[in-house]
Amino acid sequence: MKLIFSEVFGKAFIPEKVRPNLRSYLLKAGYVDIPYGMFGNFFYLTLVLTGISFVMYLQPLMQGFSPIKAALFSFLAWFGVQLALAVFVMFGLMFYFDMVIYQRTRAMEEVLPDFLQVVSINLRGGLSFENALWQAIQPQFSTLSVEIDRVAKKVMTGQDLAESLQIFADSYDSPTLKRVIALIISEVGSGGRVADLLDSITDDLREVKALKNEMVASVVSYIIFVSIIVVFIAPFLFAVSHLLLSIISKIGAKVGANSYSTVVNVPLNFSKVSINPDEFKVFAMYALGTISLFSSMIVSIIEKGDIKGGIKYIPIFVLGSLSVFLVVSHFIAGFMPKV
Repeated sequence: MKLIFSEVFGKAFIPEKVRPNLRSYLLKAGYVDIPYGMFGNFFYLTLVLTGISFVMYLQPLMQGFSPIKAALFSFLAWFGVQLALAVFVMFGLMFYFDMVIYQRTRAMEEVLPDFLQVVSINLRGGLSFENALWQAIQPQFSTLSVEIDRVAKKVMTGQDLAESLQIFADSYDSPTLKRVIALIISEVGSGGRVADLLDSITDDLREVKALKNEMVASVVSYIIFVSIIVVFIAPFLFAVSHLLLSIISKIGAKVGANSYSTVVNVPLNFSKVSINPDEFKVFAMYALGTISLFSSMIVSIIEKGDIKGGIKYIPIFVLGSLSVFLVVSHFIAGFMPKV
């Protein structure tokens, strides 16, 4: 019963005009059907969180309100909080699906040359193209085997081969796969030598992969340079700055500005430090987190050619830089004389 209500709520909150685009988007993430139940469960989650927020934070604000004002405030507050939570959940789901699409596409492109080679061998063994696809399904091809199994079953049940292959190409966010499938459909339709085409495509894909690996190897020094700056140099400089600021603040607290200025006529006033060391420490940690975030994106662009591949570097850079900052701050503070 709960699942049924989740499906109903999921369908109710997704407009009809959005569903075709949503289905195409989720197909790239491996979802054949739109998971309305999941969207309905997230609606219940936002409802519960809104209720908790209302009871803990918003209801105390209505003390002394008139009934009409309290009712109006409750409606607007509930609507605004749940809308904000829904938007937050929506962006979180989009981020999750984008990462699934990216990982799924990269995994497919890794095994695509080997799969095409097996299909070519089957074709040269005298099998038809449909049977060659079927016989090429092997466990090491992971999700690609599942998609090809689906294509082979559709063809064997009477669906057009070109249409089935095009649906398979649309299930991945891969321009490479789309070009490969377009060439295969054209060659099969013209009755050409598909095995020779697959061999040529396989050689080209492996050559492109080798070139990408060479490019990554040529920029390893830049990756190491950025990593050292983010994880070691920047935290060390922030730690030294924090220590220096703390020393100046302690000196300023002991040296009176008036007595100092009467002895030496210089435009310095150590008794007033506009930056609090504790606030600077918080600022340094936020700054290191921001630097680590964008540095992981830069490293990802250098290494992978896109930003999505750098998600795995974010926790490494953030935790590494913050750990070095805290350790260095504690370490050098122990060697400084007490002021």
